[in-house]
Amino acid sequence: MEEELELVPPEFRQDVLESNRPQFEVRKMELEAVNLQSHQRLRQEAVRKQVYVPEADFSRLVYVTFYTHLDKKVVRMYLDENESLQQIYRKAVELLPTVNWKVCSGTQHQSDFEFISSRQVWNAIKRSPICRFYYLLVRLERVHPVKNHDARCDNCHQMIHGHRYKCTECADFDICQGCEAKSLHSEHAMLRIVDSATRIPNYITRNAPVYPTDDISRLVYVTFYTNSGKKVIQMHLDENDSFQQITRKAAELFPSVNWKIFSGTENEYEFTNSLQMWNALKRSPICRFWYLLVRLEQCAESVKNHNARCDNCHQMIQGHRYKCTECPDFDICQECEAKSLHSEHVMLRLVDLATRIPNYITKNAPEYVSILLFLAISFLGSFVHLLENGKTSKMCADKK
Repeated sequence: MEEELELVPPEFRQDVLESNRPQFEVRKMELEAVNLQSHQRLRQEAVRKQVYVPEADFSRLVYVTFYTHLDKKVVRMYLDENESLQQIYRKAVELLPTVNWKVCSGTQHQSDFEFISSRQVWNAIKRSPICRFYYLLVRLERVHPVKNHDARCDNCHQMIHGHRYKCTECADFDICQGCEAKSLHSEHAMLRIVDSATRIPNYITRNAPVYPTDDISRLVYVTFYTNSGKKVIQMHLDENDSFQQITRKAAELFPSVNWKIFSGTENEYEFTNSLQMWNALKRSPICRFWYLLVRLEQCAESVKNHNARCDNCHQMIQGHRYKCTECPDFDICQECEAKSLHSEHVMLRLVDLATRIPNYITKNAPEYVSILLFLAISFLGSFVHLLENGKTSKMCADKK
């Protein structure tokens, strides 16, 4: 009992003892009972009384122990089921206001895991076996100071200050917060990195494609196929910039349409990076020149509305959508993202329903994240496919 009462502030220990005195008397009677039958009857009575202790449905009186690497503080709090993490964080700031803290589960000697939701905090609340009060053990970890990004924006070519956005598919492509607001590079999902303390999960870093660093150039005869015909162009392609070169050439040859670039003559697969395109180069068996076959398909119109609600302001998301790469089903809107919310985790920037999330992320994400990403991609793919079919049907009807 003395160990349990260590979890309660000294000024409240007498209240805990008084509120649980009937249970102590039952236990004393159990110990003094000689007859086995009366002993069992008293145990059943004690269990029955413990089961029917009244308590609030969504709020609990909890004795919270805040541990740091040097000290501990015990406070009494009323925690709400859906606001417990925010309540714990505010109390930590009130008790120790000079430091930024991460709120973890643990003791003075170690931290078990970081609390990222009120559900985690609520599930970590325990009940003492004798006095039957609720208690919670919290370890506060100091947030280390962060540094600016050592990267340059690939659009405006300025050093990146504020949020950094890294493409999940292109080789070393980053844009700054100002350029990201213009919806640049909307075809690929981008990782939002708030500062140097933002953690990128292992399933992304371990499975991301690796690109060569040595620059190689080749003279290539590129054949551009469309529904109406083909054009053959002689080009000098660089190994690390071939995809961008082909994209610019397609826009130059057919400027009135936005194109998706595929390999082959019948849409074998879509090119998404220069490495794919470089590996698709072939050499003629007799004349020994390099050639590339490219199929151009018209892009579907961009769709801006997301079928998702912001988990911070609870409004339907309009504009860019930011999905956490670690938390289950956590999204924020463009306005809340500008406040640097949820900076401890990398977030995927999704400009619209046509933004593609690469397979190495969806296949290797934790199960509770990957299922949601898979469902999102399935929905997006079906939606864009319906758009393309609808547009094709309309064009055919206009021709008739």
